[in-house]
Amino acid sequence: MPFFDDSGTRPEEHRGPFFSTFALLFDQIERMIALNIAWSIQLIPAILAFAFPSFPIWGRALLLAYTAIAIFPATGLLYKMVASACDGDLMNFEAGKEFLRGGFLPSLLTLLPLYSIFGWLVLLAILTSGKQWFIVNVAIQVLFLLTAVCSIYWGPLFVEKPNRILDILKTSVRIVWGSPSTTSVTGFSVLLAIALGLVSVGGLFLIVPVFVALLETQVFRNVMTKVSKRK
Repeated sequence: MPFFDDSGTRPEEHRGPFFSTFALLFDQIERMIALNIAWSIQLIPAILAFAFPSFPIWGRALLLAYTAIAIFPATGLLYKMVASACDGDLMNFEAGKEFLRGGFLPSLLTLLPLYSIFGWLVLLAILTSGKQWFIVNVAIQVLFLLTAVCSIYWGPLFVEKPNRILDILKTSVRIVWGSPSTTSVTGFSVLLAIALGLVSVGGLFLIVPVFVALLETQVFRNVMTKVSKRK
């Protein structure tokens, strides 16, 4: 297969969210890998900051700050390009640059507050770790898990509802409530993919994030299609 083959996707081969994830992945495998690398590169400064504690503190702070800011527009781009592939379009660099021109700030202002919820919950769990706060600590841990489950749909919902944080939160909760079994299987699959990516660093930098984004997008669209048919 030539690099960046322009033969296009084959929607007729895609059946069901899980099978279609792999079909879409291999339809544009070189482009998917390129997109994944572009996303993963944003992690390198943070990895360097942790890997070399001898760096000056200000240098490590700058490296961490870069990743903390850049990862959200990169994530917005990741889900936008994946959504384009799910629509049957070929991903290309021009589309990516076009998204970043108009989507950099919405990605930052939407995804940063959403994913920072995990940081606040971890901080609250640490602050309430004493015995006198046991029930509160357990409630926070449960809330953390529920938030993690809902976050499965945040990326695809961002593509549909940029700049609408509350709508993304409410819709993700409704989807989880209405499709618990599908969400559970998806969550397990995402965790498995992330675990494999962490064990194999190459997998994390080459394919795992884009695979997760594809799977979440396909499951989200499948669930929303079923919901619309019920109405």
